[in-house]
Amino acid sequence: MYQVLDYNSIDKFLWDKFISDSSYGWLHHTSDFMKMNQHLGENKSFAIMNGNEILAIYVLYGNFRCKKKLFGLVEKRRGSLFSIGGFCIKDDLSKKQFKKVTSLFKETIDNMVSKYGIKSFNTMMLYAPALLPKKTNWLVNPLIFWGQENIDVPYSLVDLENTNEDDIYKNCSETTRQEIKKISNDENYNIRVANPSEEDLCIYYNLHKKTYKRTNAEVFPLSYFQELFFNLLKKDYCRILFLEYKNKVIASNIFVKYKGLEFYLANASEDEKSNGVNKFLVYKQLTMALKENAKSSCIGGSRIYLRSGKLKGLAEFKTSFGGSIYTNYDGKYILK
Repeated sequence: MYQVLDYNSIDKFLWDKFISDSSYGWLHHTSDFMKMNQHLGENKSFAIMNGNEILAIYVLYGNFRCKKKLFGLVEKRRGSLFSIGGFCIKDDLSKKQFKKVTSLFKETIDNMVSKYGIKSFNTMMLYAPALLPKKTNWLVNPLIFWGQENIDVPYSLVDLENTNEDDIYKNCSETTRQEIKKISNDENYNIRVANPSEEDLCIYYNLHKKTYKRTNAEVFPLSYFQELFFNLLKKDYCRILFLEYKNKVIASNIFVKYKGLEFYLANASEDEKSNGVNKFLVYKQLTMALKENAKSSCIGGSRIYLRSGKLKGLAEFKTSFGGSIYTNYDGKYILK
C-alpha cells in the first residue's frame, strides 16, 4: 500500500540508510544536513512508501505566517517553500513504481501549496552520484517528471579520477597558478585543518560575519556552524581549512563530502582583497580530496555566460581550476 509520511514520522536511521543506499542520495538529503539547515525554516520533507519500504524522499523547507480571520481565529494560510536537495529515489524503480511515486508527489505538493497559499517554489538538486555526467541516464532534467519547470544551471566540476597533484596544478589558469606559487613560496603562510573545537568555531564564525557584512548579506546563525564543526566535521562529512599569515588566520573555506564526492560549501576571509588566498585554499582542498581518493569535486555554480558584474567574477573564480562545466538540475514548481 502506497502512502506519504512526513519526515518526523520516519526513523532517522532508516531515512539515512535509504540515502546511503541510493545513487540519487547525497549529503543534503541526510538528517545531519537538514538539522544544520534548520534556519531555512520548518522541515516539510516527506517520504513516499510502499508498505514499510521507502521508494522516494523529497527534501523541503517551509516558512509560514498566520493570517488573522474573523472572530479572533487564526490559521496558517500564507508561506513559502524551498528545496535544497530535491528528490532521492530508490535505484531500479519499475516504470509503474516511478509513475506512482511522481503522481503521489504531485498530489502531496498540490495539497501543500494550496493549504499555504503558495504559487511557486524552487528546487535545487545540487549533487548526487546518479546525476553526474558520467553516470546520469537522464537526457532531460528529471524534475520535469515531478511537475516542475526546467531550470538548467551550469556548475564547475573537477574530475579527480585518473589524475595526480601535478595535473591539478597544471589544469589551473595561469593567474591561479601564479597565486598558488606565490603563497606556497612565502614562509609567512601556513595551512592547517580546523578541529571540532570552540576555538576554531569562533575563528571561523568571526571571519564569516566580517565576510557577509562586507557584502551586505544576512549572516548565518551560529547554530549552522555549530552543526558543521561538532557534527559533520566529527563524522568526516566536511573538511575545513584555515590559512594563517604570520600565525593569524586570515581566510578559511569549507568543502562537504559524501560518497567520494566533494562540494565547495563556503568561504570566509579577513580582507575583501582575498581572491588569491581563496584560490590557494580551493587548490589545497582539491589536493587533499585527491589524497582521500575522492572521485570529483564540485566548485559550484558558474554562470560563465555573464559579461559583467560580481557574478561574472565569481564564475571566473570557480572555473579557474580547470574543471568541466556540467548541467545541474534545478526546477520551479508553479501552481496550476
